[in-house]
Amino acid sequence: SQRVQFDFRNKTMSVTPSAKRHRDEAGTIVVTARARGGRLVLSRATADGFAVTIVLDTGSELCIGNEALRAKLSRNLMRAYGKVELQSVTGATLAGEYTFLRELKFGGAGLKDVAIVFANAHTFKQLGLEDEPALLLGMNAMRAFDLVTIDFAEKKLRLVVPRGRTFMDNSYAVQ
Repeated sequence: SQRVQFDFRNKTMSVTPSAKRHRDEAGTIVVTARARGGRLVLSRATADGFAVTIVLDTGSELCIGNEALRAKLSRNLMRAYGKVELQSVTGATLAGEYTFLRELKFGGAGLKDVAIVFANAHTFKQLGLEDEPALLLGMNAMRAFDLVTIDFAEKKLRLVVPRGRTFMDNSYAVQ
């Protein structure tokens, strides 16, 4: 029943009841999601032209793809850049390999050159997404927008594109 908003322009985050009135800025992209295992999922999405299920994951600093997505993208001459080790909030480590998606599209929004780590994250198993191409949309992708609002009750993702840029501008990369 909550709405979380990340205002990257003003460097703030807020959590408000979903029922509270919300007014979209001009040009806001609204993406309808569905609930799955307590998370919001976008099913009409593509990664480098291949269908992918996207799970919104504000707890992940980076986008994480599963092995099924890696298998699809490997046919598309995707280049691996190196190995990384991710650390969860519980302190557990997860080994992965990172690369960049050329293009990620979802519900009228899109990003280019999105950093992604391929790893066997527990979330994929938890949501039954081990065998289909899936991606946890991390904060590195969300930071490409000025404002991101996730409304859990309405099952809506609202994105405000930075002024003067098209929605296909680059996302942030691994640092």
